[in-house]
Amino acid sequence: MNTLRKINIHKSDKINLDINTTVFIHNKKKPLKSELNKFIKISQKYHTLLQEIDQKFKLNPRQESIIIISDPNQEEKFHKIIVIGYPIDNISSQGTGFDEYRHIGFKIFKGMSSNQIKSINIICPDTYDHLECVLEGLLLSTYKFDIYKTSARIDESRNFNIETLNVINIGNSPRFNKNINCLINKIESVFLCKNLVNLPPNDLNPELFAKHIKNIITNSRLPIKIEEYDSQKLKKMGMNLLYSVGRTSKGNNSRLVILSYKPTNKKNPDYVLLGKGITYDSGGLNLKPGKYLNEGKFDMSGAAVILSSLIGAVLNGSKKSIVVYLPLSENNIDSSSMKVGEVITAYNKSTVEIDNTDAEGRLILADCLSHAVEKYPKSPIIDIATLTGQQEDLSCKLFTTLQGTNNESISKFLVENGDLLNENVIQIPIKFQLKKN
Repeated sequence: MNTLRKINIHKSDKINLDINTTVFIHNKKKPLKSELNKFIKISQKYHTLLQEIDQKFKLNPRQESIIIISDPNQEEKFHKIIVIGYPIDNISSQGTGFDEYRHIGFKIFKGMSSNQIKSINIICPDTYDHLECVLEGLLLSTYKFDIYKTSARIDESRNFNIETLNVINIGNSPRFNKNINCLINKIESVFLCKNLVNLPPNDLNPELFAKHIKNIITNSRLPIKIEEYDSQKLKKMGMNLLYSVGRTSKGNNSRLVILSYKPTNKKNPDYVLLGKGITYDSGGLNLKPGKYLNEGKFDMSGAAVILSSLIGAVLNGSKKSIVVYLPLSENNIDSSSMKVGEVITAYNKSTVEIDNTDAEGRLILADCLSHAVEKYPKSPIIDIATLTGQQEDLSCKLFTTLQGTNNESISKFLVENGDLLNENVIQIPIKFQLKKN
């Protein structure tokens, strides 16, 4: 956490000439010369060059040009202006339009990292929403995970830190600092999720995952109540499905972490969030084929997403009351592991026969769902999980599948907001009705 807070991001109404590089995002509808002159005095000798660049951008708006001009205050000093275009006729402030601007941010970062440019001016003459997307794409691009690499294996072009982003925007919101702070909080929570998913299973078993959660919340001093249940407590509570999945002779037994964020005194939280946290999935006795074992550590992605979403919401001062369930377990093999043919009594007293030990995800989620419904019967529950590889076969990795049961308004909300942010969500029906001939 706090990796982005080292970057000095501030708003200005003019170019800082002490920073020798400026990125200008060009919309091609207005002459480049008149637009640049709003921010920096351009000598007459460059006007023909700027006109030629304008013609190039009219033919192909998705391109870049570099202009080297003399510093208006010091003739012997030069200033670099990088012009990046985008197709203003086809772009919008939502959906794929967001990604157009994010990609511009990525291109800016790529240029900075390749040339070791640590400070730049950024001019975005359009609305603040567009500028925020550019900054989002730029800051998201700074993510790196190289804590396990030796110094010889680290890519030097990525081994640098941005120092200053001087943001210049005429139509900028007066709430710039607050909006940037919220954006940084969101991106920090995304980085947290990525870090957790990237950790190897020997450094993120259920016990260590629970410790990570507590350390993150404690060190950030977040107003989140933490409850942790080890395997013995789970057994005593009757959460036998969760207990059985992580049942091993020693060590990596199941955990349940429940987090509560309640800024108001509501009895029932606005949302109950549940994330699948299988820190490694071998398939158990129904061992996965070799090529899928490499992906076993990613089976805790649901828990990582839910945890980071809660922390992002809390950092940004959400007024919603949220309770989070994080069942953590490792689906592995030893003499005490769950066996095919076992019959286990779930938290809600239903009996479950184990037909396939690689169906562990629905087991750990079932106990938590029963507990959440019992404790918060009036609250909507949203579950995120890497539950089955068939989802990839269905979606071809192009969209996320959503299965809703009895709350169409929430399902509709998730689908519509996915469209808004270009995070495609497709609702899949749970029940199919066969038509009689």
